[in-house]
Amino acid sequence: MVTKNYDKYMIEDVKYINVRYFLIKLQGKSYIIDFSNPKDIRNYFPGFFPDVNRSWKIYEVTGKENQYDIKPLPFYLKQNSGWSVLVIYILYLVNIGLFPKSLNIWDLTYDQRIAQNWEMVVFLIFCGAAVIFGLLYSRKTKINLTESYKILVPVDKEELTVKKRSFSIFIGLPIFIIILLTISISSSSYSQLFMFGVFPIYSLLFNRFGSFLDIRTNKYQIKE
Repeated sequence: MVTKNYDKYMIEDVKYINVRYFLIKLQGKSYIIDFSNPKDIRNYFPGFFPDVNRSWKIYEVTGKENQYDIKPLPFYLKQNSGWSVLVIYILYLVNIGLFPKSLNIWDLTYDQRIAQNWEMVVFLIFCGAAVIFGLLYSRKTKINLTESYKILVPVDKEELTVKKRSFSIFIGLPIFIIILLTISISSSSYSQLFMFGVFPIYSLLFNRFGSFLDIRTNKYQIKE
């Protein structure tokens, strides 16, 4: 009988349970990881709370996986989805930079009322964020986990000066959002508003619920 050798630190597989929990395989065993609790406000501002990106509770469920509603990862959680977004942005920039007005998305979606009513636009963007927050917060994600938990942490992750980084984000993030809103609204184009306003801002706020650990190159270890 051949014994399979497992990489001690690499996550071998990931499956989806719900917006909060994932099933991972590490060292040949199955664990449920509590990754993104929508009722924990820190998950909406992980830059201010670096601890949520440095450790996660995991529960071993080897042999009991069928007790949970396990599904394949949605397309937007797969590791290569970031490249798809990058390609879309490149194609968009090529379009608005080189295409004639009749084919230019910027011109085709131009509406001077966007800049004229910028206060309403900003209000609607943050109303949309509030709606998404409400939908995430109200979702029932709790599952029955009776096993004692362990802690999953990154291996050789550079230690950060938490206070220094949190202060930088506290100052830089609002400025970055203001710059994005200024660029996107002043263009008076719905496509610009989405590409450089709505999507980046929502990605900052809700990235935790649209991404997962980088399991291709990063390594992780279990602490008792």
